[in-house]
Amino acid sequence: MMNAMNLTYDAFISYKRNGGTAWAELLYLALEKIKKKDIYIDRHNIKGGEVWETSLLMAIKSSANIIVIIFPDMLSMCFKPDDVFVMEIKEALRIQKLRRESGSDLRIIPFYVEGLSSKELHSLDIYKHLPEELKEITSTGIQDMFFNPEYPYA
Repeated sequence: MMNAMNLTYDAFISYKRNGGTAWAELLYLALEKIKKKDIYIDRHNIKGGEVWETSLLMAIKSSANIIVIIFPDMLSMCFKPDDVFVMEIKEALRIQKLRRESGSDLRIIPFYVEGLSSKELHSLDIYKHLPEELKEITSTGIQDMFFNPEYPYA
């Protein structure tokens, strides 16, 4: 049975680079620098010469939470079969299932920015064209987490 003592990171931040990088960095700074959490973000954790796919997969496996940045512009992006963002979510869902089978869990947290919410996301026509993995983690049954500019450190 896996427990939090075996985990390296409090959270892994998953994001689309085109448009999500600034939000990922902001969240990273808030969590790691202000809240003193151990956060994995590829831009800070992958070392030169390291196989990035291996690093990402190991970090997901070694994290207590996966935070997925969801922003309006990403909805119109093309998600190719080898999309790294989708691969991260797929791996997180796989690890989540394995942990649940062993009596533990991996929390996958959609983090909405720029005024987007799960309710709004589901109302858009583009929603039906999103990868299944993204649909699964943005279910309306999951409580929305979002950035509130009035309380940036909350």
